[in-house]
Amino acid sequence: MSTGYEFDSGCKYHIASHLDRLVRVATAEVFPLGTYYPEPNFCVLVPKHEDHVPESFINTKRKNMESPILISRVKTRKDFRAVFLDGKPIIIDVPERFKLWDKGLQTNQSHLGKLSWARDVYVNGVTGSDPAVGSEDSRSQTPRESHVAAHSPPRTWERSHSPDF
Repeated sequence: MSTGYEFDSGCKYHIASHLDRLVRVATAEVFPLGTYYPEPNFCVLVPKHEDHVPESFINTKRKNMESPILISRVKTRKDFRAVFLDGKPIIIDVPERFKLWDKGLQTNQSHLGKLSWARDVYVNGVTGSDPAVGSEDSRSQTPRESHVAAHSPPRTWERSHSPDF
């Protein structure tokens, strides 16, 4: 679970951080594991009868990706759920690595860029056969294929109403 982070409202980066967080929230509404859950307030439920999270976020082959590493291990739990809430984000200082360019907030974790958003859809190691993705019918499809299938007209309509080019 996360509510993400934003920068102080007086900061020149605030709008970009706010939009980035909204993209994460919207993505997670349709595809809960399809976004990067940022570490500043990434929460994992401690199982009953435990005093700590038994799964580890350490992976020597995948550095600086603590939340995806932990999610890849926690998602095997019986009643696993991933939630990115549109609640109150934490407010953090702007790290030096953040830059504001004409195309928006440019960081490795930004969801404002098309390429970084597309890459992060699979950051948590989700595949079409992953039970955490969704219903049995949609598991063999990528999120884009599922969206297209759900919002496309029937094939007969396409054939009979397609303009000739």
